[in-house]
Amino acid sequence: MKVLLIQPTGSSAYMDKIYMYEPLGLEYLGAGLKEDGHEVFLLDARIEPDTVSYDDIAGLAIPGETLKFTAHRPYTPLDDLPFPDRSLTAPYREHYFCDWMKPLASMRTSLGCVSRCNFCALWSITGGRYLTRKPEKILEELATIQEEYVFFCDDESMCHVARMDRLAELILASGIRKQYFLYARVDTVVKNPQLFAKWKRAGLAQVFVGFETYSDERLAKLNKNCTLQQQEQAIKILNELEIDIYGSFMVDPSFTKGEFEQFINYIRKLKISHAGLSILTPLPGTDLYRETEQRLLTKEPEFYDFMHTVLPTTLPLEDFYREYARALMKSAPWPRYFRFIMKFPFNRRLRTMKQYWEVLKYIREGYKRHVS
Repeated sequence: MKVLLIQPTGSSAYMDKIYMYEPLGLEYLGAGLKEDGHEVFLLDARIEPDTVSYDDIAGLAIPGETLKFTAHRPYTPLDDLPFPDRSLTAPYREHYFCDWMKPLASMRTSLGCVSRCNFCALWSITGGRYLTRKPEKILEELATIQEEYVFFCDDESMCHVARMDRLAELILASGIRKQYFLYARVDTVVKNPQLFAKWKRAGLAQVFVGFETYSDERLAKLNKNCTLQQQEQAIKILNELEIDIYGSFMVDPSFTKGEFEQFINYIRKLKISHAGLSILTPLPGTDLYRETEQRLLTKEPEFYDFMHTVLPTTLPLEDFYREYARALMKSAPWPRYFRFIMKFPFNRRLRTMKQYWEVLKYIREGYKRHVS
Protein backbone atom coordinates (compact mmCIF):
# COMPACT_ATOMS: atom_id res chain seq x y z
CA MET A 1 0.00 0.00 0.00
CA LYS A 2 1.12 3.56 -0.68
CA VAL A 3 0.83 5.78 2.40
CA LEU A 4 1.08 9.59 2.42
CA LEU A 5 1.97 11.19 5.77
CA ILE A 6 1.23 14.91 6.14
CA GLN A 7 2.73 17.41 8.56
CA PRO A 8 0.12 20.22 8.80
CA THR A 9 0.86 23.92 9.11
CA GLY A 10 0.86 25.65 12.48
CA SER A 11 -2.36 27.14 13.85
CA SER A 12 -0.87 30.58 13.18
CA ALA A 13 1.07 31.48 10.03
CA TYR A 14 3.67 33.18 12.20
CA MET A 15 4.51 30.11 14.29
CA ASP A 16 6.25 28.45 11.33
CA LYS A 17 8.43 31.56 10.98
CA ILE A 18 9.54 31.47 14.61
CA TYR A 19 10.69 27.82 14.53
CA MET A 20 10.22 24.74 12.41
CA TYR A 21 11.18 21.28 13.68
CA GLU A 22 11.28 18.16 11.58
CA PRO A 23 8.10 16.00 11.86
CA LEU A 24 9.71 13.39 14.09
CA GLY A 25 6.46 11.64 14.99
CA LEU A 26 5.64 11.08 11.33
CA GLU A 27 9.14 9.79 10.69
CA TYR A 28 8.61 7.20 13.43
CA LEU A 29 5.28 6.26 11.88
CA GLY A 30 6.87 6.06 8.45
CA ALA A 31 9.59 3.76 9.71
CA GLY A 32 7.00 1.40 11.18
CA LEU A 33 4.92 1.44 7.99
CA LYS A 34 7.97 0.63 5.90
CA GLU A 35 8.76 -2.32 8.18
CA ASP A 36 5.25 -3.59 7.39
CA GLY A 37 6.00 -3.38 3.66
CA HIS A 38 4.19 -0.16 2.79
CA GLU A 39 5.54 2.46 0.41
CA VAL A 40 5.64 5.69 2.38
CA PHE A 41 5.75 9.34 1.31
CA LEU A 42 5.74 12.46 3.47
CA LEU A 43 4.36 15.90 2.65
CA ASP A 44 5.44 18.77 4.90
CA ALA A 45 2.61 21.25 4.38
CA ARG A 46 4.58 23.98 6.17
CA ILE A 47 6.87 23.99 3.14
CA GLU A 48 4.58 22.66 0.39
CA PRO A 49 0.82 23.40 0.12
CA ASP A 50 -1.56 20.96 1.85
CA THR A 51 -4.79 19.93 0.11
CA VAL A 52 -5.67 16.76 2.08
CA SER A 53 -8.39 16.25 4.71
CA TYR A 54 -7.40 14.65 8.05
CA ASP A 55 -10.87 13.46 9.06
CA ASP A 56 -10.21 9.75 8.59
CA ILE A 57 -6.76 9.61 10.21
CA ALA A 58 -6.71 7.85 13.59
CA GLY A 59 -5.00 9.24 16.67
CA LEU A 60 -5.41 12.98 16.01
CA ALA A 61 -7.03 16.04 17.56
CA ILE A 62 -8.56 17.83 14.58
CA PRO A 63 -9.28 21.60 14.82
CA GLY A 64 -12.65 22.92 13.72
CA GLU A 65 -15.64 24.56 15.35
CA THR A 66 -14.85 22.14 18.17
CA LEU A 67 -11.75 20.01 18.69
CA LYS A 68 -12.48 16.50 17.38
CA PHE A 69 -10.57 13.52 18.78
CA THR A 70 -10.12 10.21 17.00
CA ALA A 71 -9.75 6.85 18.77
CA HIS A 72 -7.15 6.61 21.54
CA ARG A 73 -3.98 4.68 20.75
CA PRO A 74 -1.95 3.19 23.65
CA TYR A 75 1.73 4.03 23.85
CA THR A 76 4.23 1.51 22.53
CA PRO A 77 7.36 1.12 24.72
CA LEU A 78 9.74 3.68 23.24
CA ASP A 79 12.57 1.19 22.71
CA ASP A 80 10.23 -1.03 20.67
CA LEU A 81 9.75 1.68 18.07
CA PRO A 82 11.91 1.66 14.94
CA PHE A 83 14.13 4.66 14.38
CA PRO A 84 12.40 7.50 12.52
CA ASP A 85 12.85 7.20 8.76
CA ARG A 86 14.57 10.52 8.09
CA SER A 87 14.98 9.70 4.40
CA LEU A 88 11.31 10.68 4.09
CA THR A 89 12.23 14.28 4.89
CA ALA A 90 15.43 14.39 2.83
CA PRO A 91 14.03 17.15 0.53
CA TYR A 92 13.09 19.27 3.54
CA ARG A 93 15.82 18.74 6.12
CA GLU A 94 17.75 21.92 5.37
CA HIS A 95 14.65 23.93 6.33
CA TYR A 96 14.26 22.69 9.94
CA PHE A 97 15.52 25.17 12.52
CA CYS A 98 15.18 26.88 15.88
CA ASP A 99 16.84 30.26 16.22
CA TRP A 100 20.37 30.03 14.79
CA MET A 101 20.40 26.22 14.87
CA LYS A 102 19.84 25.29 11.22
CA PRO A 103 19.54 22.69 9.87
CA LEU A 104 18.25 21.12 13.09
CA ALA A 105 17.48 17.43 13.62
CA SER A 106 14.97 16.28 16.23
CA MET A 107 14.99 13.11 18.30
CA ARG A 108 13.11 11.83 21.31
CA THR A 109 14.73 10.26 24.38
CA SER A 110 11.66 10.26 26.63
CA LEU A 111 7.95 11.03 26.81
CA GLY A 112 6.01 12.60 29.66
CA CYS A 113 7.13 14.48 32.75
CA VAL A 114 7.37 13.85 36.49
CA SER A 115 6.12 17.35 37.35
CA ARG A 116 2.50 18.42 37.65
CA CYS A 117 2.29 22.04 36.44
CA ASN A 118 -1.39 22.93 36.25
CA PHE A 119 -1.17 24.57 32.80
CA CYS A 120 0.69 21.70 31.10
CA ALA A 121 -1.06 18.91 29.19
CA LEU A 122 2.05 16.82 28.53
CA TRP A 123 2.20 14.85 31.77
CA SER A 124 -1.49 13.92 31.55
CA ILE A 125 -1.14 12.66 27.96
CA THR A 126 0.95 9.74 29.25
CA GLY A 127 -1.27 9.21 32.27
CA GLY A 128 1.35 10.75 34.53
CA ARG A 129 4.06 8.28 33.50
CA TYR A 130 7.59 9.19 32.44
CA LEU A 131 8.49 6.91 29.54
CA THR A 132 12.17 6.58 28.61
CA ARG A 133 14.53 5.04 26.08
CA LYS A 134 17.75 3.25 26.95
CA PRO A 135 20.89 5.35 26.47
CA GLU A 136 22.40 2.72 24.18
CA LYS A 137 19.42 2.92 21.81
CA ILE A 138 19.57 6.72 21.82
CA LEU A 139 23.26 6.66 20.93
CA GLU A 140 22.61 4.19 18.12
CA GLU A 141 20.04 6.53 16.60
CA LEU A 142 22.19 9.60 17.22
CA ALA A 143 24.96 8.05 15.13
CA THR A 144 22.61 8.01 12.11
CA ILE A 145 21.88 11.76 12.25
CA GLN A 146 23.83 13.93 9.83
CA GLU A 147 22.99 17.38 11.20
CA GLU A 148 25.33 19.19 13.60
CA TYR A 149 22.44 20.52 15.69
CA VAL A 150 20.12 18.13 17.52
CA PHE A 151 16.99 19.01 19.47
CA PHE A 152 15.84 16.52 22.12
CA CYS A 153 12.09 17.09 21.79
CA ASP A 154 11.29 15.55 25.16
CA ASP A 155 8.82 17.07 27.57
CA GLU A 156 11.70 17.21 30.08
CA SER A 157 14.98 15.56 29.14
CA MET A 158 16.97 15.55 32.36
CA CYS A 159 14.67 14.41 35.17
CA HIS A 160 15.99 10.80 35.02
CA VAL A 161 19.49 11.79 36.11
CA ALA A 162 21.27 8.42 36.00
CA ARG A 163 19.98 7.71 32.50
CA MET A 164 21.11 11.06 31.10
CA ASP A 165 24.46 10.81 32.88
CA ARG A 166 25.00 7.46 31.17
CA LEU A 167 23.99 8.92 27.80
CA ALA A 168 26.50 11.76 28.16
CA GLU A 169 29.23 9.23 28.96
CA LEU A 170 28.34 7.20 25.87
CA ILE A 171 28.36 10.28 23.64
CA LEU A 172 31.74 11.38 24.97
CA ALA A 173 33.21 7.92 24.50
CA SER A 174 31.77 7.57 20.98
CA GLY A 175 33.44 10.64 19.56
CA ILE A 176 30.12 11.98 18.22
CA ARG A 177 30.42 15.74 18.02
CA LYS A 178 27.16 17.67 17.85
CA GLN A 179 25.44 20.60 19.57
CA TYR A 180 22.34 19.82 21.60
CA PHE A 181 19.24 21.74 22.61
CA LEU A 182 16.90 20.32 25.28
CA TYR A 183 14.28 21.10 27.90
CA ALA A 184 15.11 21.14 31.61
CA ARG A 185 13.36 22.34 34.76
CA VAL A 186 14.88 24.92 37.09
CA ASP A 187 15.03 22.49 40.01
CA THR A 188 16.66 19.80 37.85
CA VAL A 189 19.50 22.21 37.01
CA VAL A 190 19.92 23.32 40.64
CA LYS A 191 20.02 19.77 42.02
CA ASN A 192 22.34 18.37 39.32
CA PRO A 193 24.99 20.91 38.26
CA GLN A 194 27.48 18.07 37.66
CA LEU A 195 25.12 16.50 35.13
CA PHE A 196 24.96 19.71 33.11
CA ALA A 197 28.73 20.12 33.34
CA LYS A 198 29.13 16.66 31.80
CA TRP A 199 26.58 17.48 29.12
CA LYS A 200 28.44 20.69 28.31
CA ARG A 201 31.46 18.53 27.50
CA ALA A 202 29.21 16.28 25.41
CA GLY A 203 27.97 19.25 23.35
CA LEU A 204 25.01 20.82 25.17
CA ALA A 205 24.65 24.30 23.67
CA GLN A 206 21.24 25.56 24.83
CA VAL A 207 18.64 24.70 27.47
CA PHE A 208 14.98 25.65 27.28
CA VAL A 209 13.91 26.56 30.83
CA GLY A 210 10.35 27.39 31.90
CA PHE A 211 10.73 30.30 34.33
CA GLU A 212 7.10 31.32 33.63
CA THR A 213 6.58 34.28 35.98
CA TYR A 214 8.04 36.83 38.38
CA SER A 215 6.89 35.94 41.92
CA ASP A 216 6.86 32.93 44.22
CA GLU A 217 3.13 33.40 44.75
CA ARG A 218 2.43 33.15 41.03
CA LEU A 219 4.74 30.14 40.68
CA ALA A 220 2.81 28.39 43.45
CA LYS A 221 -0.49 29.06 41.67
CA LEU A 222 0.94 27.33 38.59
CA ASN A 223 2.06 24.37 40.73
CA LYS A 224 5.62 24.82 39.42
CA ASN A 225 7.21 23.59 42.66
CA CYS A 226 10.19 25.91 42.31
CA THR A 227 11.12 29.37 43.56
CA LEU A 228 12.65 32.60 42.30
CA GLN A 229 15.78 31.79 44.29
CA GLN A 230 16.11 28.50 42.42
CA GLN A 231 15.64 30.33 39.12
CA GLU A 232 18.59 32.57 39.91
CA GLN A 233 20.68 29.57 41.00
CA ALA A 234 19.90 27.71 37.77
CA ILE A 235 20.89 30.73 35.68
CA LYS A 236 24.17 31.05 37.58
CA ILE A 237 24.98 27.35 37.01
CA LEU A 238 24.23 27.46 33.27
CA ASN A 239 26.00 30.79 32.77
CA GLU A 240 29.14 29.50 34.48
CA LEU A 241 29.04 26.49 32.15
CA GLU A 242 28.54 28.84 29.16
CA ILE A 243 25.33 27.06 28.16
CA ASP A 244 22.81 29.38 26.50
CA ILE A 245 19.45 29.77 28.20
CA TYR A 246 16.21 30.01 26.28
CA GLY A 247 13.89 31.28 28.99
CA SER A 248 10.15 30.73 28.65
CA PHE A 249 7.71 33.09 30.36
CA MET A 250 3.92 33.36 30.39
CA VAL A 251 1.89 36.55 30.21
CA ASP A 252 -1.09 36.24 32.53
CA PRO A 253 -4.26 37.76 31.04
CA SER A 254 -5.00 39.16 34.51
CA PHE A 255 -1.92 41.43 34.39
CA THR A 256 -2.41 45.11 35.14
CA LYS A 257 -0.06 47.67 33.60
CA GLY A 258 1.89 47.68 36.85
CA GLU A 259 2.21 43.89 36.80
CA PHE A 260 3.37 43.99 33.18
CA GLU A 261 6.10 46.37 34.35
CA GLN A 262 7.13 44.03 37.18
CA PHE A 263 7.16 41.13 34.71
CA ILE A 264 9.41 43.00 32.25
CA ASN A 265 11.78 44.20 34.97
CA TYR A 266 12.16 40.69 36.37
CA ILE A 267 13.02 39.19 32.97
CA ARG A 268 15.59 41.93 32.31
CA LYS A 269 17.09 41.33 35.75
CA LEU A 270 17.75 37.65 34.94
CA LYS A 271 20.02 38.60 31.99
CA ILE A 272 19.36 35.39 30.07
CA SER A 273 20.39 34.80 26.45
CA HIS A 274 16.87 34.79 25.03
CA ALA A 275 13.34 35.16 26.42
CA GLY A 276 10.25 33.74 24.78
CA LEU A 277 6.90 35.13 25.97
CA SER A 278 3.62 33.32 25.43
CA ILE A 279 0.14 33.89 26.86
CA LEU A 280 -1.01 31.68 29.73
CA THR A 281 -3.50 29.37 28.01
CA PRO A 282 -5.67 26.75 29.73
CA LEU A 283 -5.36 23.77 27.40
CA PRO A 284 -8.14 21.16 27.39
CA GLY A 285 -7.24 18.28 29.69
CA THR A 286 -5.25 20.42 32.14
CA ASP A 287 -6.07 21.33 35.73
CA LEU A 288 -6.01 25.00 34.70
CA TYR A 289 -8.66 24.35 32.04
CA ARG A 290 -10.95 22.68 34.55
CA GLU A 291 -10.48 25.64 36.92
CA THR A 292 -11.21 28.30 34.28
CA GLU A 293 -13.56 26.63 31.78
CA GLN A 294 -16.56 28.69 32.83
CA ARG A 295 -14.63 31.93 32.20
CA LEU A 296 -13.26 31.10 28.74
CA LEU A 297 -13.84 33.72 26.07
CA THR A 298 -13.76 31.11 23.31
CA LYS A 299 -13.12 27.46 22.60
CA GLU A 300 -12.19 28.06 18.96
CA PRO A 301 -8.93 26.14 18.38
CA GLU A 302 -7.20 28.93 16.43
CA PHE A 303 -7.05 31.01 19.61
CA TYR A 304 -5.15 28.29 21.49
CA ASP A 305 -1.80 29.18 19.89
CA PHE A 306 -0.29 30.91 22.97
CA MET A 307 -0.35 34.23 21.08
CA HIS A 308 -4.00 35.01 21.86
CA THR A 309 -5.82 35.16 25.16
CA VAL A 310 -8.76 32.85 25.75
CA LEU A 311 -9.33 34.25 29.25
CA PRO A 312 -10.77 37.65 30.20
CA THR A 313 -8.16 40.39 30.56
CA THR A 314 -7.93 43.01 33.27
CA LEU A 315 -6.87 45.59 30.69
CA PRO A 316 -8.97 46.39 27.64
CA LEU A 317 -8.04 43.90 24.90
CA GLU A 318 -6.24 46.48 22.76
CA ASP A 319 -4.17 47.62 25.75
CA PHE A 320 -3.42 44.03 26.74
CA TYR A 321 -1.98 43.15 23.34
CA ARG A 322 -0.03 46.41 23.21
CA GLU A 323 1.51 45.58 26.60
CA TYR A 324 2.26 42.02 25.46
CA ALA A 325 4.14 43.37 22.42
CA ARG A 326 5.95 45.87 24.63
CA ALA A 327 7.00 43.09 26.99
CA LEU A 328 8.51 41.19 24.06
CA MET A 329 10.45 44.27 22.99
CA LYS A 330 11.60 45.30 26.46
CA SER A 331 12.36 41.91 28.06
CA ALA A 332 15.87 41.89 26.57
CA PRO A 333 17.98 45.08 26.33
CA TRP A 334 18.99 45.82 22.75
CA PRO A 335 22.70 44.97 23.26
CA ARG A 336 21.69 41.50 24.47
CA TYR A 337 19.23 41.10 21.58
CA PHE A 338 21.92 41.97 19.05
CA ARG A 339 24.32 39.46 20.66
CA PHE A 340 21.59 36.90 20.16
CA ILE A 341 21.15 37.89 16.50
CA MET A 342 24.90 37.66 15.90
CA LYS A 343 24.71 33.90 16.54
CA PHE A 344 22.76 33.54 13.30
CA PRO A 345 24.55 33.03 9.97
CA PHE A 346 25.13 36.39 8.30
CA ASN A 347 22.60 35.76 5.53
CA ARG A 348 19.79 35.11 8.07
CA ARG A 349 20.29 38.06 10.43
CA LEU A 350 18.40 40.75 8.54
CA ARG A 351 15.57 38.36 7.65
CA THR A 352 15.27 37.24 11.29
CA MET A 353 15.07 40.85 12.52
CA LYS A 354 12.41 41.62 9.90
CA GLN A 355 10.36 38.60 10.98
CA TYR A 356 10.70 39.69 14.61
CA TRP A 357 9.11 43.05 13.79
CA GLU A 358 6.37 41.31 11.80
CA VAL A 359 5.59 39.13 14.81
CA LEU A 360 5.44 42.18 17.08
CA LYS A 361 2.97 43.85 14.69
CA TYR A 362 0.88 40.67 14.57
CA ILE A 363 0.77 40.50 18.37
CA ARG A 364 0.01 44.21 18.78
CA GLU A 365 -3.01 43.76 16.51
CA GLY A 366 -4.21 40.60 18.29
CA TYR A 367 -7.26 42.35 19.69
CA LYS A 368 -8.67 42.72 16.15
CA ARG A 369 -8.95 38.97 15.72
CA HIS A 370 -11.30 38.75 18.70
CA VAL A 371 -13.90 40.80 16.87
CA SER A 372 -13.32 39.65 13.27
